[in-house]
Amino acid sequence: MTPVDAAAGQINASSGSVTAPSISPTKAGAQVVGFFGVGSATTLTPPSGMTERGDRASSAGTFKVTLEAADMSRSATGATGTRVAAAAAGAANIGQLVSLAP
Repeated sequence: MTPVDAAAGQINASSGSVTAPSISPTKAGAQVVGFFGVGSATTLTPPSGMTERGDRASSAGTFKVTLEAADMSRSATGATGTRVAAAAAGAANIGQLVSLAP
């Protein structure tokens, strides 16, 4: 049995909104983890309803990047809806949601 119940991600155009697409966990009590990345050294605010677990910006070298992880628990099955983290500075970005089975 795999611990991953559902997962989806999307690439977004240059924006301060870092969107992860909706997923549909099939198991009640799943933990939904969001991963958000921005192609610039900035700060990220987690999506509403999610708890930030880490936020790290790298300004070393030529390519700058900021990454964030946040999570939320789900008592029911069904669609999570999109989750949108906010970047202080807009850049090309990516959002990913992963549902971990209880």
